[in-house]
Amino acid sequence: MKRIYSFLLFFSLIFTCSNVLKAQDETSTRSENPIFKKHILKVNLTGIALRNYGLQFEEVLNKRMSIALAYRMMPSGNIPFKTFIINQSGNSQSAGNVLNALKIGGSALTADLKFYLGKKGYGRGFYISPFYMHETFNAKGLNFDYTDFNNQTASVDLSGNLRGNTVGLMLGSQWFIGKHFCIDWWIIGPHYGTSRSVFSARTNFTLDQLEQESIRSSLASFDMPLTKESYSVSANEIKLMLDGSWAGIRAGIQFGFRF
Repeated sequence: MKRIYSFLLFFSLIFTCSNVLKAQDETSTRSENPIFKKHILKVNLTGIALRNYGLQFEEVLNKRMSIALAYRMMPSGNIPFKTFIINQSGNSQSAGNVLNALKIGGSALTADLKFYLGKKGYGRGFYISPFYMHETFNAKGLNFDYTDFNNQTASVDLSGNLRGNTVGLMLGSQWFIGKHFCIDWWIIGPHYGTSRSVFSARTNFTLDQLEQESIRSSLASFDMPLTKESYSVSANEIKLMLDGSWAGIRAGIQFGFRF
């Protein structure tokens, strides 16, 4: 909840400052560019192919500046870049087995402050955009094997959530098509921050001491790159906590409607 409040505060500060600048620049903007349209609603075309469905609303404030707020959601499915993560873990068999069974879905909110550097401006041309992203993912199927009291292999499935908070810088370019449409090219937007995950499972039976030790051993063998793992195992509950770095790259093509 604190992360969401931080996001809203960040966007509110941007919006308040931008309103001051917009009020100062409104008259000159209208006289300098009579076809100026300050609202742009865009859909992320590239994300559709990656099971990410996103919308972004941009408000052009003046020749050089705009603000944008984006929402993206991903239905439950395989973890993105699964093969890359497994490779980074040294092709660990235990990590591979866990990640192959893992299903993840979630959403993200992103606030951008865009600065247009070209001659045309007013939402056109090359821009740089510092941004803040808050991501929330729900995961299930985090599977770990252990040896039960009959000396047979059993498994336990954990589910939980992951929250990431990152800041980044986007380099992009936007073109107008006629009076009402545009193309927004996200050239590259690396971002970096932190994440925290909590996965848990409750059993409807009591785990004896040998079973608990076997589960601890299975959890201890799970190694995620750039992540600190901790866990707890009791007679009826298993918890796995992951704290670490969180990074990504925004890139793609958006198609927008100006009004």
